[in-house]
Amino acid sequence: MPRYSKLLLDFDGTLFDTRDAVKHALLATGASRRGGGFDEAIVDEVIWRGLTLLR
Repeated sequence: MPRYSKLLLDFDGTLFDTRDAVKHALLATGASRRGGGFDEAIVDEVIWRGLTLLR
């Protein structure tokens, strides 16, 4: 079981499941680029290691 927090408070106060939000974003990105889906283990690994925002 991953040790990250699954719930995140959004800017407007909405609670959502972090893993599901990231998974859906990755699936949407893959679909829009005609790529394949992402393995859930990869999504967990990305969240586990942390997401980095680059400028």
